[in-house]
Amino acid sequence: MKTCEKCGAKNENTSKYCLECGANIVKVTWADKIENELWLNKANNQSGSSEDLKEKHIRSIAAWLGLWGIINLIFLSPIGGGILIFFAVLAFAFKSLKALYAFSIVWLLIASLQLIFGALIMQGYFLNNDGPAYIFVAIINFAFGLWIIYKTRKFE
Repeated sequence: MKTCEKCGAKNENTSKYCLECGANIVKVTWADKIENELWLNKANNQSGSSEDLKEKHIRSIAAWLGLWGIINLIFLSPIGGGILIFFAVLAFAFKSLKALYAFSIVWLLIASLQLIFGALIMQGYFLNNDGPAYIFVAIINFAFGLWIIYKTRKFE
């Protein structure tokens, strides 16, 4: 049984409105309130809300970029990891979606080179056993670059 907060009457669990006073008795969760607030902000086109969302998005991408750079730096390529960390710092400092977009295009080209290099290693052109690792990292870099392009284009 649900109790109406307005009049205190007892109602069935499936009721949406109080049978006595007609008040809404459905409990609203915090997630519903946040979703409603975001919808109202978007509907009212409040100034600054889209800019705040864009800045939060850029910080998030920069954080993921920096983390992937550290992983690259430690396990596979100090140069590639350094480039990723450098661009993460630039993205965080300048908060530019166009810079992130340009970087992701460059990173897709670098991932292409990694993929080719990994394939050449596996074919025996270089005396190195890291071919599968290069191919694996190239695939992740492709996915990461495409994800950044998708996310940055979404805000323009």
